[in-house]
Amino acid sequence: MPKLSDLVKGVQDVTFDYDGEPVMVTYRANAISLRQASLITDFANLQQRYEESDSQADESDLQRESDALHSLVTTLVNNVVKWDLLNDDGTMYPISEKSLTDLPLRFLFAVFGAMMRGERPNPQNGERSSST
Repeated sequence: MPKLSDLVKGVQDVTFDYDGEPVMVTYRANAISLRQASLITDFANLQQRYEESDSQADESDLQRESDALHSLVTTLVNNVVKWDLLNDDGTMYPISEKSLTDLPLRFLFAVFGAMMRGERPNPQNGERSSST
């Protein structure tokens, strides 16, 4: 009988385009929980709602947004093994909570989106879709 740790073993590479540049990410396959994905989707929906209307966020919306942002950063820190994002000196940009909070939010969502697309099973055979 498998253990939880067996379900989240293994890594997968995914490549996505960000502003005309390919970005390769190696992440822990199957490690993103439904709760994490739900919080991040909730944040994206809140953001879209504010952009499309003149409504102001209330306190509960702001707390959900904060929780979702924290979940996004935590999810990436815990699951991204490596990437080809480089510092100006040519070294790999660090994957830590502090360093990720300095990156554009749109980039973080692009990384997460690429990971989620890589996790979707192929409807033809039930295996993960290949994004590389």
